[in-house]
Amino acid sequence: MTSDPTANPFVHILEEDESGQCIPVADRLDPGPHQSIDPLSVIPHSTGSRREDNASGSHRAYQLLANEGRRRNFAAMLEDGRRAIHYLAVTAIPVATGKPQTLGYIRCLGLRQQEHTFATARTAPAATVDSNVGYRLDRLGTDHHRILESKPITGDQAAELMLQLVSLHMANTLITDGGIEGFLAHFRKYPVYHTSRRERRRRAKR
Repeated sequence: MTSDPTANPFVHILEEDESGQCIPVADRLDPGPHQSIDPLSVIPHSTGSRREDNASGSHRAYQLLANEGRRRNFAAMLEDGRRAIHYLAVTAIPVATGKPQTLGYIRCLGLRQQEHTFATARTAPAATVDSNVGYRLDRLGTDHHRILESKPITGDQAAELMLQLVSLHMANTLITDGGIEGFLAHFRKYPVYHTSRRERRRRAKR
């Protein structure tokens, strides 16, 4: 944890998350409930009040509230950025060998997103897309390696998840040339690894 005196005035500390990235942390002042606040919503429309002499003072008060709304939104955004990174692994299982091969890792911002993506992924029998290969989705632990739970998914679902890991230009080329089967076959040949420091160390020891 290091101090950064040149950072945004709302940011005073940098913390390193599980993936080795430095994440800015808001000042320790409690930002209040993390709910989105529209700064303009706290400024009322004119009601035609006869107390025009208080208009200037009221405007300043409402401006203070608007500024506080912006501050809370900024703090909530930083808090979202500090959430731990969780991963899902898209795995191919050749029917002939039964040996699983990880095609790529899907990055999720927080446990809730990881659990939701896993729960809503379309399930399928073990063999999908063709009779030779099945696909599986693995929910990984915080060490980015241990499998907490798994379920078989369709080839279309596997491809949909893997689209997050490549440019649209590359995806269009692969799918145009080989369809969904060809798209997924590319990752069986060239798997995509996540770049956390822990994973790099683990692969370096092999």
